[in-house]
Parts: sequence; structure tokens; C-alpha cells
Amino acid sequence: MALSSNNTISLESIDASSSVEIENAYTFEAARYVPDGTAVNLDFVLNVPGKRTSWESSKSIKINAPALGLEFVRVNDDAANGNGRLDVGETASLVFKVNNTGHAASLAGKVHIASTSSDITFNTTEVTLPVIEAEANQEVSFEVSVAAEATEGSLVDFAIDAVVDKYNASLGTVLGIGLVMEDFETGDFSQFPWVFEGTQPWEITDVNPYEGTYCAVSKDINNNESCVMKVNASNSSPQTVSFYYKVSSENNFDKLKFYIDGAEQGAWSGDKPWTQASYTLQPGDHELKWEYKKDYTQSAGEDCAWVDNIVMPATGATLFANFSANSQVVCKNEKVHFAATTENATSYEWTFEGGTPATSTEMNPEVRYNAQGNYKVTLKVSDGTNESTIVKENFVTVENCWVGIEDIAAPAANFNLYPNPNNGQVTLEVEAQSDIQIYNNMGALVYQGQLQAGTNHINLQQQAKGVYIVRVIANKQTMVKKMIVQ
Repeated sequence: MALSSNNTISLESIDASSSVEIENAYTFEAARYVPDGTAVNLDFVLNVPGKRTSWESSKSIKINAPALGLEFVRVNDDAANGNGRLDVGETASLVFKVNNTGHAASLAGKVHIASTSSDITFNTTEVTLPVIEAEANQEVSFEVSVAAEATEGSLVDFAIDAVVDKYNASLGTVLGIGLVMEDFETGDFSQFPWVFEGTQPWEITDVNPYEGTYCAVSKDINNNESCVMKVNASNSSPQTVSFYYKVSSENNFDKLKFYIDGAEQGAWSGDKPWTQASYTLQPGDHELKWEYKKDYTQSAGEDCAWVDNIVMPATGATLFANFSANSQVVCKNEKVHFAATTENATSYEWTFEGGTPATSTEMNPEVRYNAQGNYKVTLKVSDGTNESTIVKENFVTVENCWVGIEDIAAPAANFNLYPNPNNGQVTLEVEAQSDIQIYNNMGALVYQGQLQAGTNHINLQQQAKGVYIVRVIANKQTMVKKMIVQ
């Protein structure tokens, strides 16, 4: 935050035991990007002419700003089959929520979407984001089409980026196409590599399945015996396993139990009609087990359990290229800090349209943009076996931020200034020997000197806090930037 008015005001005499209130005594200008809740300390000194005594006071204030976040909400396929998921050959809308958890309203902006999958076609890749009030949210949706040749049960990724001036947020989400389901409609257990344990295996029946023709049922067993069926599953992202069950047994004693990796998740007994159970699977390899077990005495009902329509985790590619950046709207010659967010990648190949450098193999490179425009960024990643590439069009927007001052930019006069805002200690990087002039907001020259090619350090801590104009001249060419000392 910078003082944009004079930092000194005059007061009339103040009588003893009284006070004076001055409205609009100082005017401040906040930087274009300030994190929500940033504390700013204001120091006041009261001097009385002709007196050696002075009074000092400090005041801390917090800056309110937007704070953006993204989350996936749902698949809206009401115009298709309405099952709430992406299916082969289907057109649906992906609904996301942009959250503003900050204490100031955001400006209007844009939300972009991309994917590494050739099975996904976007009917729109950019939507307009309206103003979001503080501590509020806004839903946005993208219409997507799934290829008719897509594999049932395969995984597809989506990369979403919200941009509101200097504030941005990124999200990566993975969804399955269709369902990987064990519905026992083969009439046997051949669809998945089932393993049976206990006294008796499970069997297939065509009597009263939840859906279709067949379901699985536990065999007849005696007291203290059990029927166990289990299968392995693997998933690279958090997913859900669900199934329908029915029980007819001695209540509270003879139970159907479901386990994930040996940990009991649910148990049912008595007379239970067809009911769906659903559990979250964290990424990894898992063992899913269903057990019907009797206690030491008595029986009731049909003394068995049924299972049908088991929805397994989706399968397929597990490497999805994605990245984020500290800012997607920057000034000319400003650096952008990129970060690859792909899990398990071992190599990175970046391509930066309009950037310097134009390519990089670093995981988290820094890139400078020297000309106004909108630029795409491409990232290809590998884990040594698999590769994945994502292209984000118009990811970086470069602006000419030096409004009101003629900007005569040339390679010899390009320079980088950081940090900005700063506390009076500033670093400048120039490509050639240059002259420098720094003016305060009243137009007075407060510093001049010469910069050597490379990195230079300047100390302006003796100057008042406020907005300054930095002018660098080399080979009769000039570049101007605004700097804030706070």
C-alpha cells in the first residue's frame, strides 16, 4: 500500500483536554495484488515547530482483498440420461464453483478449462466470471462431449483456471467415463478375478436380483461358518466404490460385513431390503471383501445375504499433465513463476509462447514476457513409462502497465525491478549499462545514477513511503516503471 497524497499535514493549535478530527487527511493506494488480510503498519509523528518534543503513534490496518478457490460440483447430464456422470458418446456440462473466501468483492474475470484426453471435446473452453461478493461463490459450467470411441471406465482429466485481474486459482480434477460395474450379468464370476474364502463360496442366483437377471448370494452355511468373496481394485485418484445389498438373517448376530483393506466399513443383519452402500477409496491398491458370517447358534429368515451392481473404481491413465502460475496477468518484462502439479512425473518439457526462455526442463521455471499479448503454455511430462501433454491457450496475459507515461521499450533498455512493492531497498536487473532516474509522486527527482549490466541494488529507505517513477535510459532509449515504497 502506498501513500498517494502528501505525507505531511498541518494542524492548528489544539487546546488542552481536547481533540481535532481531520477527515480525508491521507489517501492511500493499494497495490494491484495484495493478499487478503495483509497487515499494513502506519507510523505517525507529531512535531511542534520550535519545540524539541515530538509524539509518535502507530496504527495497523488490514487490507481486504479477494481470495479465490475452485471446486468441482457435478456432472449435469439432465439433457441426456441424467445419471450424473460422463458416459461414452454423451454431451454434458461440467459444473464448477469459484469461491471468494476473501473480505472484498472480486472483479469480473474468466475461467478456462483444458484436458490432456483425446476423448474429450470442449464446446467452450472459456466462460466469463461475474463479480463475486466477499465470502460468496459463483457456479460456472463447461459443455463437453465424450467420444463414441472412449473406453468405458477410463479416466479423463480436467484443468481449470480462474483469473480475476492479478488474482487466480487453479484446480485439477479426474473423472471416470461410464462405470466399471460387476453386475453378475455374465451368469458367473468371470468378469473380475474373484477370490473365495470361508466355509463356502458365494454363488450366482436369478432369484430377486436388484437389477437385471442375476446377483450374488451367500451359500447355505452352519453356525460359526462364513462365506467370503473378495476382489482387488486400484485407483490413482480418490474414488467411490458402491454396491447394493440385501440381508435376511438373525438380527444383530448373523451379519453381512464389508471390508476395505481388512478394515470393516459396514455390517447389516435382520431383514434389510435392497439398499445401496457407498465408500470412498483413497488412491492406491485395495482389497474389497464381502463376508456373510453366522454366530454360534440359531437362524432366522432366509439366513443369507445378496450383493448386486458393484461399482468399481475407474481405470486407465494415471499420469495427467497440469500446472499453475503465481500470476496469469503480468506487466511487460515481469517474471511469471510456473509450478508443475503433476504427481509422479520425473521429467518436464515446457514451451512458453512469447516467453524468455521459450523452453525449459525445470519442474518450476521462471519466465519473463517482453511484449503485450495473450500467450499459450504447453507442458509435457513423463514418469519414465507414460507421457502426458497439456496445452493451455491464452494462459498468460501481458499488459503495458506504465499508464500515463510514454513507454519507449527496446531490448537495450528492458529492465526488471523487484520486489515491488518494497521497503525502499530495491533490486534492478538491466541488460546493458544504463542511466537511472527516480522521481517521487510530486515530480521531484530523488535519485539518479548509473546501472551496470546485470544486477544492481538501490537503497531509498531515506525517502518517504509512496509511489515513485523509475526511469532507465540506455542507448537513447527509455523504459519507465512505477514503483511503490511501503
